[in-house]
Amino acid sequence: MVVCDQCKKRRQSREEALQMKESFDDGTQKLILTNCDSLGEFHQGNQDTSSIPNIIWMFWEGPMNHVVETCIESWKFYNPTYDIRVLNKSNCATYTDMHVATHILKDDSAKRGVQRNMDIHSLRHANENNTRFSDFLRALILSKHGGFWVDASIICHHPISWVHAIQRSYQVEFVGYYTGNKSMPTVENWFFACVPDSAFMRDWCQEFVRFNEFPSANDYLSDVRNQGINLDNMPYLDYLTMHASAQQVLQSHPDTYRIYLFCANSGPLLYIEQVGWDYPRAVDLLTNTDTCESFYQYTMIKLPNGPRNEMLHRKLSDVQRAISIGTQVPIKPPG
Repeated sequence: MVVCDQCKKRRQSREEALQMKESFDDGTQKLILTNCDSLGEFHQGNQDTSSIPNIIWMFWEGPMNHVVETCIESWKFYNPTYDIRVLNKSNCATYTDMHVATHILKDDSAKRGVQRNMDIHSLRHANENNTRFSDFLRALILSKHGGFWVDASIICHHPISWVHAIQRSYQVEFVGYYTGNKSMPTVENWFFACVPDSAFMRDWCQEFVRFNEFPSANDYLSDVRNQGINLDNMPYLDYLTMHASAQQVLQSHPDTYRIYLFCANSGPLLYIEQVGWDYPRAVDLLTNTDTCESFYQYTMIKLPNGPRNEMLHRKLSDVQRAISIGTQVPIKPPG
């Protein structure tokens, strides 16, 4: 695998980015990735020869604003043959069984209030907020069906065939991004892909569902720490509780899974990292004429809450400049 080690130091033209997109192949040739700081095969489990389904799962509850619409259109534009399913609380049962499967639960779960075949809407913490609901949704769906989970606030700049190439070339069960350091990476949940019945995804889901056995996130986190799991340098865990569940799984079974992770701060989050997480300045980088194209080289751009809310106050033309498809597809104006 050839990794570009200059992607932080130089800006590439739109033509170079397009050539880079074409360089992704079927996994038998070299791969060139713009994410120069990749973690690689963090866990060395058994090789997985399954395939990641061409299904992109998303979630958005309530009225869809023009920024989210733009993000979703970018995924449709670059991945026209994929089945893109935008879920909400009303339609999610149409696409998948919304009950907690028997194999997801620990043997003693019923003692603490999590029943087998319990509907996701009935889970203790699922309806605390939309983020929490979507976390349980992505865990339950991907652990069974596989495919891609994509937050609705991610801009796509290239086809996601590169994920299939990585998965086939390295025979992994899970491809995603991490933040933090390589010795103890935090697996991000805003974008990942896995094969159906992935062992890691199944165990991650199982552990996250266990959260419902506790009255609060703090109670669950205390239990995880009492097991000897290191959650240091992981902020906002009462909100990002699913991240803590991943740590419990990975630290408890360090050699069980075969996954491939890329550094988020060198790719989808680089634009924020470059300006010290100053959201207005970060959005300026994505929308200004003289800087926007330098970010087209990255496979995707993640818009966390801060940048997404900042983008909502920008003109439609600014939002369109942030995506490499520009005005090639119709996008509704704000309002």
